[in-house]
Amino acid sequence: MGLVTLAQSSGPIRSVIFPYLGVFAVALIVSLALTPVLRRLAIRNGVVDWPDRGRKNHARPIAYLGGAAIFLGWLAGMFTCFFITPHDPRVLARDWNTSASRSRSSSAHW
Repeated sequence: MGLVTLAQSSGPIRSVIFPYLGVFAVALIVSLALTPVLRRLAIRNGVVDWPDRGRKNHARPIAYLGGAAIFLGWLAGMFTCFFITPHDPRVLARDWNTSASRSRSSSAHW
């Protein structure tokens, strides 16, 4: 199912997923923006993994703060959840009932 097909569909998937696309976008943008910033900060302050040629195969120091950027992106996404308008439970119930009745009627033909 393509994104265009999903956008044109109505039902539980659209009413549940689409309100939270903004949360995903915020988390993605914050993570992408903070990763290079925290990398420079880690290199400047020596928070790096130095290669020792024993078990570590990398040739240059690798910054440790990439996970912090991802965590802060996740935190920004969770914070965004408090400001979005959640889906209307009545619409969700109607969509689920419509979807369930469609699946019952299509299974009756088997």
